[in-house]
Amino acid sequence: MIRKPETIAYWRGRLPHWEVTDGRYFVTIHLAGAIPQEGQDRIHSLGSAYDELADHDHEGRHQVRRRIYAEMESWLDRAEYVAHLQRSDVARMIGESIEFRHRRTWNVFEYVVMPSHVHLFFELLGVGLKGSLEQFKRWTGH
Repeated sequence: MIRKPETIAYWRGRLPHWEVTDGRYFVTIHLAGAIPQEGQDRIHSLGSAYDELADHDHEGRHQVRRRIYAEMESWLDRAEYVAHLQRSDVARMIGESIEFRHRRTWNVFEYVVMPSHVHLFFELLGVGLKGSLEQFKRWTGH
């Protein structure tokens, strides 16, 4: 069965974000500088294309979201200058922080720590996506 949860919030910081009704997310968190300005500009351009689509154009919006994700992954997989997470002590701290949140804030299904970014697949447990990610980034950033 293909799930198509309803988007309940959309915002952009450096990258676009979608909050959905069922609260299950595949999130990529990257280190500052991992995506060069050229890549950020390309992703922002795709985000603007998303904004221009009609709300009822679900298929068009889905296709743009897939293009944004593919573009972001392409840049992150080529990241040359920011790879702090390849240090075992830093990667271990990130993993411990994810495990700490497991069953408190998130129901973590899977995660992987890459040299320049982290992939998380989780379900929210009561807290909004934006606040939850901000807390995680603030904690691990310090």
